[in-house]
Order: sequence, then structure tokens, then C-alpha cells
Amino acid sequence: MIIGVIVNAIIDHKGSKEKNKTCNERRKARIKEKQEREEAERLEAERIAEEERIAEEKAKKKKRNVIISIVTSVTCTVIAFIVVLNAVIIPTVKRN
Repeated sequence: MIIGVIVNAIIDHKGSKEKNKTCNERRKARIKEKQEREEAERLEAERIAEEERIAEEKAKKKKRNVIISIVTSVTCTVIAFIVVLNAVIIPTVKRN
């Protein structure tokens, strides 16, 4: 019984209930702020990862287009050379 009285006296000492309540509210607010900050950081990391993925896709597409244009140019040049070879060079060599 004496212990109960002492505990109640300590709990009620100088507005400790209000201080405890305020402390708990601050702690909950800090936890909530931390969670919000972590969520914002996670979303920012996702946004950056998405931007990097898009940039990689664009780079791959550009590289592919460059390769296609080079292959097309070389193919056209070879075809033009074959046409000139058959139409001009071979007949000229046969005449001489």
C-alpha cells in the first residue's frame, strides 16, 4: 500500500502526466516526421532510378539508330560500286 501511494505521488508530481503526454506527442511527431522523410527519400530514389532507366533506353535507341544508318550507308555504297563496276569498269576493260 505504501508503494502504491509513493508511485501515485511520483506519477502526479508537478504535472508529470501532462509532461509525459507532451513528451509522447513529441516522440510520435518525430517518428511521423522520420517516416515522412524516409518516404520522400524513397520516392526521390525511385524517380531518379526511373529517369536513369529512361536515359539508358534513349541511349540504346540512339546507338541502334546510328548503327542502322551506318549499315545502310555502307550497303548503299557497296551496291553503287557494284553497279558502276558492272556498267562502266568491266565493259571498259573488255574494250581495251
